[in-house]
Amino acid sequence: MTTLGVLLLAQAVVPKAIVGTVDGFKVESAEIRIKPDAGDSVSLKLTPATQVLRVAPGEKDLKKAEPIKITDVASGSPAHGHLRRRR
Repeated sequence: MTTLGVLLLAQAVVPKAIVGTVDGFKVESAEIRIKPDAGDSVSLKLTPATQVLRVAPGEKDLKKAEPIKITDVASGSPAHGHLRRRR
């Protein structure tokens, strides 16, 4: 199975990184929900600057990641979100 790396812009106070599983989407508000390995699901706002990458299992170098579209992501996909605040 492929791990999903997601680079998102933070809209609220959330951890800098989230590891878990994609729990769903809110298309009308452009949000993705990630259920961390421990804790409640977190909704993250997607923006035009959001980058979505497919990372091979065990790979640590994001230079080897493949850009994909958010529509390629399914509920239940493993996810590792890295968050950045807007500038």
